Amino acid sequence: MYGIPTDACIPYLSWLGDEFPCDFTDCQDNSEPTLYYARPGSTHIFNDKESIKIDLLNNGPIQVGFLVFGDFKEYQSGVYVPENRTVIGAHAAKLVGWGIDEGVEYWIVGNSWGDDWGEGGYFRIIQDEAMLERNAIVGLPDLTWMKGKERKDDFNKMRENDKIREPLLIKEDFNI
Repeated sequence: MYGIPTDACIPYLSWLGDEFPCDFTDCQDNSEPTLYYARPGSTHIFNDKESIKIDLLNNGPIQVGFLVFGDFKEYQSGVYVPENRTVIGAHAAKLVGWGIDEGVEYWIVGNSWGDDWGEGGYFRIIQDEAMLERNAIVGLPDLTWMKGKERKDDFNKMRENDKIREPLLIKEDFNI
């Protein structure tokens, strides 16, 4: 099967950085799998900060990949600036915003390691340090296969459950 299932079908589980199997054929809630795909022509890989910021404002969160340095797993709060420059891998997460703290520009990123990690499951990372700006990927959902009211109801349900890209605006940290 290819595509992205709903959260009801395959709920998100944090594995705290460990690998887990990604082979599903049945939904955990016993429903029939519904897979979503990116709208043709809507996918894009960014490679500059300004384009990323504009897309965040217009469309909401962006999938990003970045380098993981030796001290990243110990992050607790504040703007993460790597001190141990040893690259131990790569990671994917959800970019939701940006800000400036005492002159340091940073990204606000939702991690997948649970609410008790970092700042409630999020972290702030200094810009231009971990290749994040070169690995920002977007795509809007293709809902053309749905008809009329069913399409509108499903779209609204996805939006309510954070399945459609929605911006997370933190007013005191959000700068243009």
